[in-house]
Amino acid sequence: MRERLRFKTEMKGKRVSFSVIVMLIIFLVIPVFKMQVEAATDNREIKGIRYTFDSSTDSYIVTSASSSIETAQILEEIGGKKVSSIYQGAFQYREYLTSVEIPGSIINIGKNAFLSCQNLRNVELSEGIGIIESSAFLNCKNLTNIHIPSSVRVVGESAFQYCDNLKSVTISNGVTTIQDSAFGWCDSLEYLSLPESVSKIGDGIVYDCTALKKINVEASNPKFCSINGVVYNKDKTILVLYPCGNTAKEYTILNGVKTIGNCGFISAQHLVKVNLPKGLTTIGEGAFFGCENLDNVNVPSSVATIGESAYGMCYNLTNITIPESVKNFGITVFYDDKKVIIYCVKNSNAHKYAVDNKLFYKFLETSQKPGSTTIKIKGIRLKEKSKTLDLKSCYQIKTTIIPSNASDKQVIYKSNNSRVASVNSRGKVTAKKIGKAVITITAKDGSRVTSKIAITVRPKSTKLKVKKLSKRMVKLTWKRVSDSSGYEIYRSTKRKIGYKKIATIKKAKIISRKNKKLKRKKTYYYKIRVYKIVKGKKIYSKYSTIKKVKM
Repeated sequence: MRERLRFKTEMKGKRVSFSVIVMLIIFLVIPVFKMQVEAATDNREIKGIRYTFDSSTDSYIVTSASSSIETAQILEEIGGKKVSSIYQGAFQYREYLTSVEIPGSIINIGKNAFLSCQNLRNVELSEGIGIIESSAFLNCKNLTNIHIPSSVRVVGESAFQYCDNLKSVTISNGVTTIQDSAFGWCDSLEYLSLPESVSKIGDGIVYDCTALKKINVEASNPKFCSINGVVYNKDKTILVLYPCGNTAKEYTILNGVKTIGNCGFISAQHLVKVNLPKGLTTIGEGAFFGCENLDNVNVPSSVATIGESAYGMCYNLTNITIPESVKNFGITVFYDDKKVIIYCVKNSNAHKYAVDNKLFYKFLETSQKPGSTTIKIKGIRLKEKSKTLDLKSCYQIKTTIIPSNASDKQVIYKSNNSRVASVNSRGKVTAKKIGKAVITITAKDGSRVTSKIAITVRPKSTKLKVKKLSKRMVKLTWKRVSDSSGYEIYRSTKRKIGYKKIATIKKAKIISRKNKKLKRKKTYYYKIRVYKIVKGKKIYSKYSTIKKVKM
C-alpha cells in the first residue's frame, strides 16, 4: 500500500514538473514565433501607399496604392528599415495620381509600376535609383518632362512609351543601357541627348517620335557619335538611329557604312529616298519599317543580308531593285507592302524569295553588249492621277520612274488641249481656260511606257454676303464672276453638315437672291459656288466661305 502511495506521489511530482516545462515553452517560444510571423507579413499603409516588409532583403517594398491617391510621396525608410523597391504594377491605372516623389533608397522601379497613370504630370527621381524596368511609366500621357539621375543604369523596354506630351528628357551620365522602344511614340519629344556613359542602344528607342528632329551624342562617348543629328557607331561603320521627325525628304548614308542597324530608319515618314553606300553589306531588321513615303530603292551589289520586316509598312514603296549578291532574306521583308515590285535577276535568291512569298517581280533586262547593262523604264508613277486647278494657276507634275535605276529617265509631256492647260518640257502645267485636258507623260527611251493625268480648270470662286431683312427673310449677295454660266446656293442649319441646294441661278449677271419663310430664332448657314457649262457639263468652283445668320 505504501509503495502504491509513494508511486502516485512520485508520478504527481513528475506531472507538475512536466506542466512547468510546457508553460515555459508557451510563454517563451510562441511570442518569438509570433514576432517572426508578424515581421514576415508586416503590411503598412501610410498616406495611401501600402508597404510590405521583405525579410529576404530586410527592407520594405511598395506593393500598391489607394485607387484615389493623388500625390505619392514614397518614404525612404520605415522604422529604421529602408524602402528598397516599387513592386510591379504598384500604382498602375491610378487615374487621380498627378505627382510622385521617388527617394534614392529605391533600387528598382518595377515593371508596369505606373502604367497608364494618365493624369501623372510630375515625377521626381532621386539619386540612388538603379533600374527603371519595362513599361514602368508607359502611357502616362500627361507627363511632360523627366530627369533620369546618374545612378540609373538601365532604362527598360517601353519604359516611357506612349507618353504623348513628354517634351523634355534629361539622361544623366551614368546611364549605360536604353532598351527597345524606351521612348517610343512620344509624339511631343523634340530633342534627345545621349551621355558619355551610354553603351547599349536598343531597337527603335524613339520609334514614331514624330517631332524628334535631332539626336545628340556626347563627343566623349566611346561607343557612339552623332553626325548632323543621326547616330552612328564610333568608327562610322554602323548607322544606328535616324530621328524620324527629321523633315528631309532625302538622306545619304555616310560612305564606309557596312550595316544599317535594326530599326535604323524606323518610322522616318518624311523620307522619300535614301542613298545607300557602296560597300553596304547588311540592312537590319525593321531598318526602314514604317517609312511610308519611301518610294523606290536600289540595293547596292555589296549587300548580302536584308533582315526581317526591313521594308515593312512602306506603303508607297513601288519598286526595289535587288542584286544577285543578296543571299539572306528575313521573314516578311516587305510586310504589308501591297504595291511593291521586286526587280531582280532570273533565278537569283531575290527571284526565289519573291515567288515563295507571292510578291510581284520583274526581271532586269540586259543588252547584248558584253559588260554593259541597259535598264529600260517599266512604269511612270504619278503622285496624282487627276488635279483640279484654279484659273491662271500653275501645277508641277511629279513623276517617279520605275525602276529607279533605269538607264534613261527622260520623259516627254504633252497636253491634248493646250487652250485649257498647257505643259512645258519640265512638267509645269498652266491653267489657261475653264475646261478639261489630259496630259500624257511618255518615256523617251523607246519603251513606249506612258502615264496620264486629267486636269480640270475650274472657275474662280465668289464672295458671299448675307443680310437679315426681317424675322423670316434674308438677302444673299455675291460678286459677279466673268466667264461663268451661273451660281448654286446651299443652306444648312449646321455649320459642317446637312447642306442642301436651295437655288440655281442660271445667269452670271444676277448677283443677289432673297431667301424667305425662314424659322424664327433659328440659325442658318449659307455657301455658294460658281459653275461653267463646258460641252454640256458643269464645272464647279470651290465653295465660298460659309456665312451665318441668326433669325
